[in-house]
Amino acid sequence: MKHTLQFALLLIGLTASTRSNAQTTGIWTQEIASGASNPGPRDSHSGWKDAYGNFWIYGGEINSQSLNDLWKYDPVAGQWTRVSGDSGTYVPGVYGTKGVAAPANKPGARSGQNGWAGASGHFWVFGGYGMDSASQLNMLNDLWEYDTLTKQWTWISGDPAGADAGIYGVKGVADSTNKPGSRFYSSGWSDNAGNVWIFGGYGYDDARVQGVLNDLWKYDIHTGKWTWVSGDSTAVPAGVTAQGIYGTKGLADTANKPPARYLHSAVFDGAGNAWIFGGVDDANSTYNDLWKYALSTNQWTWVSGDNTPNNAGTYGQKGYASTAGEPGARYGVVFEGDNSGHLWLFGGLGYFSSGELYLNDLWGYTIASNQWTWVSGDVGPSPRAFAAGSMDTANNLWVMGGTTQGGLTRGGITQAADNNDLWKFTVLTPLPLQEVSLQGVPQGQGNLLTWQTINELNTAKFIVERSTDGTNFIDVGSVTAVGNGNNDYSYDDAALPAGVSSFLYRLKMTDKDSSFSWSSTIVVHDNEASVEAMVYPNPAHDGATLQLGANTNLLNTPARLVDVSGKIVREYLITSQQQPIDLTNIPQGVYFLKLSYGKTIQLIRN
Repeated sequence: MKHTLQFALLLIGLTASTRSNAQTTGIWTQEIASGASNPGPRDSHSGWKDAYGNFWIYGGEINSQSLNDLWKYDPVAGQWTRVSGDSGTYVPGVYGTKGVAAPANKPGARSGQNGWAGASGHFWVFGGYGMDSASQLNMLNDLWEYDTLTKQWTWISGDPAGADAGIYGVKGVADSTNKPGSRFYSSGWSDNAGNVWIFGGYGYDDARVQGVLNDLWKYDIHTGKWTWVSGDSTAVPAGVTAQGIYGTKGLADTANKPPARYLHSAVFDGAGNAWIFGGVDDANSTYNDLWKYALSTNQWTWVSGDNTPNNAGTYGQKGYASTAGEPGARYGVVFEGDNSGHLWLFGGLGYFSSGELYLNDLWGYTIASNQWTWVSGDVGPSPRAFAAGSMDTANNLWVMGGTTQGGLTRGGITQAADNNDLWKFTVLTPLPLQEVSLQGVPQGQGNLLTWQTINELNTAKFIVERSTDGTNFIDVGSVTAVGNGNNDYSYDDAALPAGVSSFLYRLKMTDKDSSFSWSSTIVVHDNEASVEAMVYPNPAHDGATLQLGANTNLLNTPARLVDVSGKIVREYLITSQQQPIDLTNIPQGVYFLKLSYGKTIQLIRN
């Protein structure tokens, strides 16, 4: 009989006057298998779910020794079954004939490979670091397919020998001679047609030079040809910081490209977009940038996070979405997408406040609203990196194994320890989908507000709230919602109080079950030319927003937060007209935000 250990994350919300009750909660459950068979502890393995709800893992390493075993976990029976592969380590591959399945075929032991479930229900494994056909440890570029019905492996593409250079050919043109170079810790996915995609990693470029890569490849399962789609054909060598082209946050561009990286993670959302998060280069630059790649346009978009490395996270209030919140830079994370328009990120090795730590924080990203929610931390799995994970059809997140700090202590240094525990996170309150794009402009004696909804679901009404200080809001009107789909709305706030030049607005979005959430806050100025800058809310707690006037040119200039003694407490680079001001870990008190042209704004941290 299966046993479970549950750790409830019960978030107690504030009153409705100060905090939305549409918060995200959930429960971590540790799955305790009832059978005698269990996968051994490991890290750098692959994980995925099949169409029947079973959780699979493949390969990885234990104590730096590579594995090639394939395991299935049945959550109903609570049992693990070793389906394929060997119980030992460093086992070489049996390739057979390319393109022909056979009972004897099997990939060699490896770690840091790509592994995922394809559109057909078959499983795919690409590359990694492990045993080639000559029993040599090398980086690999072989592509394998596993059929769960026949229980047979097929060597599809790539080389049986490791350490191979890539053959790039002409960008955008498929060719039978093209192939990605050998690599490990890349990312991959299958699109809706079942084609295979590979991005980045650490490996060999077209000149067989080792380094970090940002090349994007597509393998067409119908033609059997690789296409070099995007990125560079040259690797970034050790000690050199990778350079990307970020462009403007939120805007797709043919020139955009992520910096080269490995130990990052990728998700395909089923709507034609792939998402890349985090990773590290070979100059110890760790990233927290989120990128979207549109398969239809072949364009990258820098969506969220920072365009500089080694940034700490901005956590905000646990359970509530925020435009200012974002995970810190990290690598070796579990990164998965659900079927409701969210991406989920767990753990990794990276930055909480400063310095690299093993992490166990869980984040949800709502695609429609471009907002992160810090959902969980501390409760549940121990902090870890290089775990395997997947999302099932019920939107439960599964996490297995990985490396944690806390093994044997040798010479005063605590070694990392591998794990084989299996966890499931069940979301109790879904992330809000009703975030809107709210705009406002002066019109006559009032302000005209307009907004658009994406994926609206069961929405009852929008209550328009107005403030003059960013802290105290009043209801000024209500608009009945359509209730589903994508819609356009407007509201004319004609009864404005006299003597005020700037107003802040937000929408209280109420569902038919009376739950609600708030939109982002915007500022509408009576006279844009007369407004240089303002901060709201003020007083503030964990964060505020520096709002710049439309004609204020302060982008790419610093803003310094100083205390009453004149000491610089924190410095921000202004990159947006609505610049987030992170106040986490700053003591309560009175501070001054100094802008580059001499303006000073008093800010109270409560």
